[in-house]
Amino acid sequence: MSKKLLWIKKFVTRKEYDEYYMYQEIYTVLERRRGGYIVGYCVVTDEVPIDNWECSPDDLQKIKKSREESNIYPLPEIWPMKL
Repeated sequence: MSKKLLWIKKFVTRKEYDEYYMYQEIYTVLERRRGGYIVGYCVVTDEVPIDNWECSPDDLQKIKKSREESNIYPLPEIWPMKL
């Protein structure tokens, strides 16, 4: 399998977020959850890592907006959804 750029998300605890993720601009907070945060980011891989999920179109919109405001690339490509 060939590797590709995937936009994924995962849950991190408040402690993990406070000690690491809040200082890394590559992560976008998608939502706050009890006990932590869901963060989105991109990886180059051939499959979604364990304990991660692929981002939804709404997640990609949030990531794109956050990265544009901070001038961080690459940006996710968001295709119109097919009905």
